[in-house]
Amino acid sequence: MEKQIEETLIEKQFYRQVADTNDSLEAIRSLSLMANKMYSNKSETLDEILYSQGELYFQLGDYEAAIYKWGKVSNHELGLWAPKNSADAYMCLGDLQKAEAIYTSIGEGSVTLKKEVLLSLYELYVADINKVRQTVDKLVHLDWQYKNVYQMALHFYEEHREYLSAFALVLDKLEVQYDDDTLSRIKTYFTESSETIKPVFSAARLLKLLWREDRQQLVNYFQFLNDYYLQTDYFIHWLNHLFTPINEVDAKLGVYLLTEKPECFEKNLERLFSGAFKIKEIRHIIEYQFSEYYQLAPNTSLKRALGALLLAWKKRFPNDFMVSGIDLNFLPEERMYKLSTMQEFYQNVVGWMNRIDVKVDGYSSWWMDYYLNNDKKKLMVSGSFSNGKSSFINSIVGYPILNADHLPTTSAVTILDHGEVECVTEFRNQNLQVITMEELRAKTTINHAAHGSLSSHLYHIDKDLDALKQITLIDTPGFNDEKQNEQNPTFDFLHLADEMLFILSAETPFKKTEKEAIEKILELRPNLQISFLLNKFDYLDEEEVEDTLEDLERRLSKTFQRDITVIPYSSSYPELNDGKKVNHLLFKAEHLAIEQERMEKLLPYLGELLAKFDVNLEEKEKELNRLLLLKKREGDKLKELEDSFVRYKNTVVSNIIQKYLSFSSSMHSFIKGRIQERLVKYSNGISQETDLNKVYQYLDKEINQELKQLLEEMFQPQISHLFSYWISDVSKHLLTVSKDIAHMKIELADVRSLPEVEQQALSTGEFNERIIPEFKALMEDIEYTHIDTFKSINPVQSFLTGVGKLFGNKSQIATDKVNQFKHQLETKLFDEVIEKFGYQITKAIAKFDTNIRTNFDQLFEDTQTYFRHNRDESNQQTIKQAMELKELLDSKEGYIERVTLYKIRYEQLRVDYTTKQRELVR
Repeated sequence: MEKQIEETLIEKQFYRQVADTNDSLEAIRSLSLMANKMYSNKSETLDEILYSQGELYFQLGDYEAAIYKWGKVSNHELGLWAPKNSADAYMCLGDLQKAEAIYTSIGEGSVTLKKEVLLSLYELYVADINKVRQTVDKLVHLDWQYKNVYQMALHFYEEHREYLSAFALVLDKLEVQYDDDTLSRIKTYFTESSETIKPVFSAARLLKLLWREDRQQLVNYFQFLNDYYLQTDYFIHWLNHLFTPINEVDAKLGVYLLTEKPECFEKNLERLFSGAFKIKEIRHIIEYQFSEYYQLAPNTSLKRALGALLLAWKKRFPNDFMVSGIDLNFLPEERMYKLSTMQEFYQNVVGWMNRIDVKVDGYSSWWMDYYLNNDKKKLMVSGSFSNGKSSFINSIVGYPILNADHLPTTSAVTILDHGEVECVTEFRNQNLQVITMEELRAKTTINHAAHGSLSSHLYHIDKDLDALKQITLIDTPGFNDEKQNEQNPTFDFLHLADEMLFILSAETPFKKTEKEAIEKILELRPNLQISFLLNKFDYLDEEEVEDTLEDLERRLSKTFQRDITVIPYSSSYPELNDGKKVNHLLFKAEHLAIEQERMEKLLPYLGELLAKFDVNLEEKEKELNRLLLLKKREGDKLKELEDSFVRYKNTVVSNIIQKYLSFSSSMHSFIKGRIQERLVKYSNGISQETDLNKVYQYLDKEINQELKQLLEEMFQPQISHLFSYWISDVSKHLLTVSKDIAHMKIELADVRSLPEVEQQALSTGEFNERIIPEFKALMEDIEYTHIDTFKSINPVQSFLTGVGKLFGNKSQIATDKVNQFKHQLETKLFDEVIEKFGYQITKAIAKFDTNIRTNFDQLFEDTQTYFRHNRDESNQQTIKQAMELKELLDSKEGYIERVTLYKIRYEQLRVDYTTKQRELVR
């Protein structure tokens, strides 16, 4: 379909192609007449007329009629546009559901039709963000330049912070029409986004675009994006997308970026070896990308660093990585890395080791800190014995920190540094030990006259002195005779110094032994800068000073083949000194040269620190296994102790309860015996004269009175007495129990290695305070209850009457009645009385058994809780120990891989700094 016709279809002006009039009503009448003529043959012209009628009805607002007309169109091309127009009409009628159904059903048609449908859907979905997003994405993909799609899509993306889509759309626009205002939107997207914008392919497109359009902006945006992705999870993706245009489009782009922004590549290198990535993640970057960068980079410190890295990588993976053509000998001496870079790397390594709780080698770490932690000059003060080195240092720091007497003198190298807290550290065979100042003086002073020996140990003093905030001073043993000079430890510690100040004495300036000592120093450290100071110049006459200095400078300059200036100094009379010259000598430093030297000095310590990681990791694993085994044994032993305590407690309680039950049983026997004795007298009082028909009433009363009296006057006191005896016996027994439990607690403390043992004894006092009142309350609750000794109808009377009738003899009958009555009393009646009365008392005593058990549970509760708590705590520690070991074993491979990357980085630094430039042979 021609573009011009499509435009009339879009604007619903197709009817102008059919009806030759601009008047809508006239056009409708004209088209109707035409249609009537065409219905007979169904020609294509009829479809055009119907389509045009639909457009006119739509313009007049008769949407139903328009829909009807468009529904009659059968022409293929117009038939594809007709449904879209019908959907438009349904939109105007407010039937959005019907409109959406029609729009989404249109699957065929021209690209223009599809774009128009999407634009209509955009208006339809205005309240549905998700559907609008899908529609906008389709429109942008189909043709972002169509009508107002760019403005509409960009507005939507920016409004809803869809910055990645906005980034891609802006790039589309820039590739068609480049301008700075549009470009500036990109930085806004990155800075305002709450989430990291993925680099995807847009980053590479931007770099290629700017390489073509604006080199200055290329540098600007490269640095911006590099810094943006440096600390994100998409850093590796960024490097890959950065490499794409360099590798696939134009290598000159790589050369340009490597030349203009080498610091960005330096940061990338550092980030790769920060420990955040696995070897497999960075392997292709090192082996492919960095190899290419090395070839592209100009002969600068970056090329040197990249070459050193590739050599270090090859050393670690000799069979997997083949690289050739790398020679650092012909590259400039300048290094890319500064002390600050090394410090950051070192702190990253040590910080990680501390986080995973693997021991950091203290000796290596101390030296790393020594070289890294400040940029002060480290000045070694040397000279002959008695030239006044200590006096000079004391005068500089304004405090008698060193022994300045003629005898004895310093026997060891001592570093003087600033520290807010005074601290003295001794270095002996790579071991560090903190000592006192008194111990230091005892260890580091010798008497030359007595042929004292020099010390090979090193000492470090932290002192809060203002001068030491600006400089680190290194005191050394004085040179003496030739034989002793050979053993002077100064030669072994020259690496401590950035520069040396050699103290000469105005009394004996520049002796032969001093010349030999300086020559040996320069032999060991050829690049060490040595300055000279003439101490004690106040010993000279005023006219001698200038001559002495001139002569000394001439001799020194001739000996060492360079111009040498000697500064006069008086430790005794500071006002005579030239303060400006002295300060320049002390505090001015060539920092770049110092940094380079310090980097070389600290590298061996960094290597040693990393090398010992594997050993320390294995030691940690062994230690965790040992501790876990000990904890398991501890848990088993604590379980045994707790079980032993429970058995012991149960035995103790059982024995005490048994004694109580024995006391209860003996009380029952006592009660039975005493009642039996009392009741017998009532039986003995029965005779033939006794009125057996009435005596039971008397006996009932007398027996109950007797029993009540026995309870109050005999039984209750006796029970209390026996209970007191039982309590006393229990108390004595609990003293032994308390001692036994104390021994158990001591054993528990030994098992757990507790610093203190819980010494709390059993609360026997509290036990007595609880149980005695309870027993008294029990006794008070025992009240005598009347015992019905005879039934209301005397059974004996009926029985005896029957006996009389049976035998018939009155005398004999009377005797038998009495005997039978007494027998009845002594057997059945008395037994029932004893049983009922005894039950009144013993049921309460027996019931108290429960109180006793409850009180004993409370008595032992704290102790049992103590044993249980210790076992539970030990079990928790065992679990924690096991989890720590499991975590280590699970992470061990990752730890080893991470330290491998650190070692590669160390090797890179070592190669970089130990490879010296040599002249190219022509």
